Amino acid sequence: MARVQTDFGGVLPEIRRVQTSRMHPRALTSQGYAEGDGRGRASFETVFDRRSGLITLRQGKDEVSQPLTTDYHDPVSLLLWLRLRCASGAGDERLHAQLTGAGADPAPAGSRA
Repeated sequence: MARVQTDFGGVLPEIRRVQTSRMHPRALTSQGYAEGDGRGRASFETVFDRRSGLITLRQGKDEVSQPLTTDYHDPVSLLLWLRLRCASGAGDERLHAQLTGAGADPAPAGSRA
């Protein structure tokens, strides 16, 4: 599990965002992701349930599910996965990551995609 806290301030009112990611220990794919202010229940939550074969998204009182057909990365697990891939020497090859809503094809450092 990884937790990232970001505090925003300046001319606007201070805001805190806390992102929590549960990941597969080796593949670093997302098993669950939540985002909120860190003081209570998350305002946004995604669960990737391999047993039921569903992705469930909760935001406020709204909830929706769809079939889980591939492994996904959330924002936190994606950063950790990219760091691990680059540290292992895979940073010179083209990578593909499936994000909720879209896919991403990060290009190697210094290349033009």
